[in-house]
Amino acid sequence: MHEANRCLTTLNEGDNGILLIALLSIEGRLQGTEMSNSNLLMTQLATSGFHQMLRFGCGTKIIPYNWDNKRNKLQTASKLGVAIFHLHKNVVYFLVIFTTSRLIQACKRGMLPLQQMLLTSAWIHGYILTAISFSQFPGFRHEIMQFGNLVLERIHNPSAGEPMNMKPTRKERKHLSWYMYIGLFLVITNPALHSMVTEQSPCAPIFISSTFFECRTVSENIVPFVEKAPFLVFELYGNSLFLYTGWFNWGLILVGLSTIASELRSMGRNTKLLLGTRNVTFRFRKMHIIVLFLNSTFRSYLMCFGTLLYSVVAQLLFGSIRLLHRDPRSNMMFPLCALRCGFEVTTPLALASNVSQESKNVLVEWRSKMDTAVKQNWKERKELRMAQRSCKRILCSAGSLYTFDHSIVLCSVDNCIQLTFNLLCTFGEDLS
Repeated sequence: MHEANRCLTTLNEGDNGILLIALLSIEGRLQGTEMSNSNLLMTQLATSGFHQMLRFGCGTKIIPYNWDNKRNKLQTASKLGVAIFHLHKNVVYFLVIFTTSRLIQACKRGMLPLQQMLLTSAWIHGYILTAISFSQFPGFRHEIMQFGNLVLERIHNPSAGEPMNMKPTRKERKHLSWYMYIGLFLVITNPALHSMVTEQSPCAPIFISSTFFECRTVSENIVPFVEKAPFLVFELYGNSLFLYTGWFNWGLILVGLSTIASELRSMGRNTKLLLGTRNVTFRFRKMHIIVLFLNSTFRSYLMCFGTLLYSVVAQLLFGSIRLLHRDPRSNMMFPLCALRCGFEVTTPLALASNVSQESKNVLVEWRSKMDTAVKQNWKERKELRMAQRSCKRILCSAGSLYTFDHSIVLCSVDNCIQLTFNLLCTFGEDLS
């Protein structure tokens, strides 16, 4: 434990990766390495689905890693794998430039129909967020892999060697498992929804086929399917890139924050027990370092994903209100994609605010029970009291812009609703 305290006194945001490795090695010696199904943070089915999605991303090189089937870990990809990843990244950058330029050209020619305008705007927002996600990897590829392996380790073994009251509760495992089930279902079914729109290309200017065919010819089925099939495949490929990268960031952040919130809740339930063993400082600082590591590793994504995704949700809700009754089959993607985007952005924000609140509760419990729980001499009590004063609330932050506090979800949903109403007021006339 003294080794852990010496390590924690060197806390420096620039050294979070090295410090995290040291903490994990110390934690392994303190807790042991035994694994059991009762220790799992999620159900076997949810854990298997999480592994399969990561294996898919590694196999297609949408993420620049290899998958270790024996240990269920991420590994550094080969040079060929990294080259394939860069190909995916360049395709996304091309799609951002292409869709934006096509929207500008279409606006110069006149007002787009409402469906095409909403579709184009939502697509551009999605590709921009995907490009930002891909831009994280060149500078933080190893850090993201390290954080991903930490998440995978804590899924399997969140509390090895701990008393039963320190392990994740059944309710916590159930909630996280259902989050994972819903996320997997939405990311798997969304390509089918997008295919309903891509088969109507090239009417929307965001589709590459719009530069080769006219909308009138394809809508009348004059162009053979074989000729437009390559364009449809490419559009679905681009959609799959931003669907998977969104899920990858969501999955790692969600599970990582869930493990931290679970451990903070167990600390709150057992503060007196931990104070008696002087283990509370190490545990709290460990959680703090993991969140700092998350903030620095996913800095670019955390800074913009809330704004971009809630903007997409507002546009899709507006499209659902205005267009769904006209052609339910073609416009079904508006409400269902709004559901997926809303779920993908709201759940991490809610968990981040939960981590902040739980850390505050732990500090309050720590302060209130210190004198009654600690039986050491006055020097040890003084040392523990100074450690308590040095511990601050654990905050997940969007760079230097703002922190994800308990009010962030309400403010974000309120802004989303206001934007939807603004669109309804602005586009009051029929723009078919």
